[in-house]
Amino acid sequence: MKKVCYSIFILMLIITSSACSNKDEKEDNIKEEIVKCSSFSQVEEGMNITTEYEIRYKGEYVSKTIVTDKAEIEDEDTRVNYRDMVNAINETYNYIDYYKTEVTMEGNVVKNVMEIDYENISLEGLRKVYPPVKGYINEGKVKKDDIIKVYEDQGAICEK
Repeated sequence: MKKVCYSIFILMLIITSSACSNKDEKEDNIKEEIVKCSSFSQVEEGMNITTEYEIRYKGEYVSKTIVTDKAEIEDEDTRVNYRDMVNAINETYNYIDYYKTEVTMEGNVVKNVMEIDYENISLEGLRKVYPPVKGYINEGKVKKDDIIKVYEDQGAICEK
């Protein structure tokens, strides 16, 4: 009787383990897809900003966003001031792991790239420096449709 109970116990353990493994494998095997959005604005005479949004997602949840702002600015002093302002804003986020920023200036374009890894970032940390993010965090994750709505509300046009 003990051998039968022990055998049943081992069999149940194997079935349970493989069921859990399959679930993790299914989650890992979800294909990452991409939605792209873009917007354009003429802030003032001699200053145009083009923003490209790349939303990477698995299933219904965002895994990463890459937002690229390209500010084309004719006046050199305005361009340098704009670059310095963007760098100062980005410093607010520097302490948050998995939130990367890079600002470059080439010719008359200031380029600001922001990459957020939503699978690993501390959403609480992000919420502290950017409170509106709480509006699209759902059970510790960010839904693709929610972030698309945020970008569209800011004037972006998204490919769906």
